[in-house]
Amino acid sequence: MKLAIVYLAALGFLVTACAHEVAILGVVLGGEGLVTTYFAGAIILFFPTGFMLSRRYPRLGTKFTWQDVLADCPRPIRVLFYAAFLYAFANFAFLWGHGVKTSHRSGEPLTAATARGLSGHAMVFHMAALAIMLSLHRAEKKNA
Repeated sequence: MKLAIVYLAALGFLVTACAHEVAILGVVLGGEGLVTTYFAGAIILFFPTGFMLSRRYPRLGTKFTWQDVLADCPRPIRVLFYAAFLYAFANFAFLWGHGVKTSHRSGEPLTAATARGLSGHAMVFHMAALAIMLSLHRAEKKNA
């Protein structure tokens, strides 16, 4: 189960990263349907991720640190997660600083800048699910 979520999260990350790179070039890949799909995918991934995380660390809510959660995550994946996290903030600040509308209402045409902002954040959600589930899988394997 954990590895299936890792693979789905990796696939979601790759799709959102491709959509993000294309949006940087000024093209909206897949339109509003794709944006809805990769956000729905991130939300769906986080239900089992949160459930398994709360089972592994029952008192985590009081003392949450990413170092504890990602302790068994491979270093390259952990670095990629932190880089994606920082990039999402930088991307949002860049778009906001340039006066780009970062929200989207259903029915409005999706601009490349809005797609860039949304896909940048969706990348972080998929990367977080990937890193957390991989860490949980490796911790379980190590303790078995």
